[in-house]
Order: sequence, then C-alpha cells, then structure tokens
Amino acid sequence: MSLFWFLVIIGVSVFVHELGHYLAARLQGVRVKAFSVGFGPVLWRREAWGTEWRLSAIPLGGYADIEGLLPEEKGRGYDALPFLGKLLVLVAGVAMNVLLAWGLLAYLFSAQGVPEATGRAVILEVLPGSVAEEAGLKPGTSSSPWTGSLWKGPRRLSGSKPRAPTPWPCSARGRR
Repeated sequence: MSLFWFLVIIGVSVFVHELGHYLAARLQGVRVKAFSVGFGPVLWRREAWGTEWRLSAIPLGGYADIEGLLPEEKGRGYDALPFLGKLLVLVAGVAMNVLLAWGLLAYLFSAQGVPEATGRAVILEVLPGSVAEEAGLKPGTSSSPWTGSLWKGPRRLSGSKPRAPTPWPCSARGRR
C-alpha cells in the first residue's frame, strides 16, 4: 500500500509542477504540444485545448512539450519570448509546487490546528525490555535541550563500553 501512496504523491506533485509550466506558456500564447504525467509508453491520451494530454507508464516524472524548445523550432513559441517570459515559464513549475505545499499546510492547520512549539521532546511510549526502559525513561517524561543539563544515557547499549555522559545540546563535533 505504501507504494501506491508514493506513486499518488509523486503523480500529484508532477502534475502540479508541469501544470505550472503549461499555464505560464499558454498565458503568453505559446503552444504546448503535449502534457504528460509519467514517461515511457503512453497508456492514455486525449486531445483538448490544442494539447495532447497523456498518462504514461512510469509515473516518476513528466513533461510539458512546449513549442520553441527544440533547435529546429528556433524563432517560434518559447524561443520568441522575451527573457522575463522565458523565466516565468521556467520558474512556474517550482512556484506551483510551493503553492501546493502552502495549500496542503493551510488545509492541515485548519483541520487539525497549528502544533504547539514547546521546545521539549516528550516520550510517548517506552517498550518493555528496551534500552529506554533500562535507562529509566517513562512515558510522559519531557526534556528540553535548553536546560543545559547533561543527558546520562543508558550504561549498556548492545554490549558497548560505557562512555562518559554526553553534553546535550551539542553539535555534530560535540561542542556546545
């Protein structure tokens, strides 16, 4: 089932991205010959608004075949656009992905509320017989990296030798 959701998420992201390129080109009067979600063998196609819309076999990418991108189409379509028009077509895909992310976050926050930033890590569950239980951690325990206290980890981690307490917080190099 996770493969299904992965393909759905990639498919939606690709569709929205390529739609940005398509809309930016069409708004400037540039013909888009084909719009495809996926690549490889075409599974479904339909002609609409002067564009061939395709769904292809490998849904890990896509493309908008914009007139004027090929060397033999010099002087037409995209090639005839001014610099800012070309820039708009190129940037529109990424801009649409940003708008999609903002829209999804706005929906999530309106449906579930904005998470409260407490600056603390809260332990929700400790599995019986785990290293966390051996260390004495209990559900509901919270810790803040800003307290400056030392975190004394479990004495035994899979048979490794005990080390001195690690200062927490610390950077990747172990400095505060």
